[in-house]
Amino acid sequence: MKSQLVLRAVLFAGIVSLVSHPLVAADSAAQINAKLKAGGEVAWVIEDSTNADGDLAVLFTVRNKGSKPARFPYLVSGVAPAETDALNGFDEAAGKTEHRVAMGNAVVSLKEKRVLGRLDLGKPEDEIVYFPGRNHGSLQVLWGPPEEGWHFGVLIFGAKWESTAVLLVESDGENLRQLNIKPTLDARATALLKTSLKGRKNADPTRYAISYNQMSVVDPDVGYSVGDPVTVKIGVSAEIPKSADDAPYVEATMTVLLETSRDRISAKVLKAESAKK
Repeated sequence: MKSQLVLRAVLFAGIVSLVSHPLVAADSAAQINAKLKAGGEVAWVIEDSTNADGDLAVLFTVRNKGSKPARFPYLVSGVAPAETDALNGFDEAAGKTEHRVAMGNAVVSLKEKRVLGRLDLGKPEDEIVYFPGRNHGSLQVLWGPPEEGWHFGVLIFGAKWESTAVLLVESDGENLRQLNIKPTLDARATALLKTSLKGRKNADPTRYAISYNQMSVVDPDVGYSVGDPVTVKIGVSAEIPKSADDAPYVEATMTVLLETSRDRISAKVLKAESAKK
């Protein structure tokens, strides 16, 4: 009798749990295609892009060309972009990529259901925009410690051999400022390559592709106020694509100072060191 009561209690608790936490039904490709056709905007939350408190995140957004961006796009679950009409494809008859949809990445507040800013990735966007399942594509996101509603992040967009953009973003919870700091990092990385490869066989620095990875905040537990500079470490990897010359592979670490002010945001490389072997 006692075991039956325990079993009933467990079953009842499970039912209550399901009622209080309803399962989100997965979308179908047909539903997403219909939303796009009707002029709506849909989006996918990119895995591992959400900050510690579950608010800020990076989305892959899609709408048909000619449709206006939504105040907040419909968040898709249970179906991948490639299973829907969300991606531009290659038109074999025309011999070129069709630009039927506008693809992008955006930083949003999930809790407030607010688009803080749509990322400027240059032209053509399709070559840089990251979407879940993209071949030879990646997006790494580092969110810094929040303070007084202020947040910053570093977003690394990767291709097969190199990073295509490194964005410093900063938000006050309402809007987003952004800066591509890749040129700043590349300048220091190229100088480091020239020094590291000097006198090495089959090691022409101009042939190297540079990628960035493994980000971390130097002092994450220090209290930060709005506008305080933050120091981060960023990993660097460099290699010659498809090299058959046994060219050396280079790894390094950069220490980068990120600063924000009312007028601008900026990044300064404080130190670049080759990895110890």
